[in-house]
Amino acid sequence: MTNSTPGQGQASDGGCQDAPLAGHGVFQEWLEAMHPRLAGLADFLLPRDFPFDYSRGSLARLEEILLDTFAERRSVYAVNHRDFLDRCARYIGETLIRNFGGEWRYHTDRDAIFAGVPHLVNDDGTDVPVAPLYLVASLASRRTGHELTSVFDGTAQQYVSHHGKQRVPATAAASPGQLNEPKLNDAEALFLER
Repeated sequence: MTNSTPGQGQASDGGCQDAPLAGHGVFQEWLEAMHPRLAGLADFLLPRDFPFDYSRGSLARLEEILLDTFAERRSVYAVNHRDFLDRCARYIGETLIRNFGGEWRYHTDRDAIFAGVPHLVNDDGTDVPVAPLYLVASLASRRTGHELTSVFDGTAQQYVSHHGKQRVPATAAASPGQLNEPKLNDAEALFLER
């Protein structure tokens, strides 16, 4: 699996994969790599004090980091940023899914919205797709500092409107694999490097 988002190829069956864990090919591989890619984001690419808890606050902090990283919209798509962009898009999507339910989807039909780009549909009653990759490009262009929290808040309002109650969010501890592990402090990291 390469370190880029699946928009650069077609699924092996050449069709539409409009379901979670659908079919074969690049989308399936992308989903299977979710937790290791997120663990790498937490362990190597974000500051040690980043609140990696899939909360609204973590999206606000991530947007600050993204605005510092991307001076303008076109810099988002630079080759040297693909790995970081992919991991951040995953984190944004997983934060929305863990807080509001939903699933990742992927279309290979060129006429579909977000064709060739992983996107999600939350359980908020709207069936409106959200492509985190494009959210990053949008926040780099608009530079308001609150694009991600606005999406979070809007999804929360729609969820309450549709379900009549707030959703109890999943926590980082509810995720499998390395995401359950706490981050090491500097002293612990130095000890393990010996």
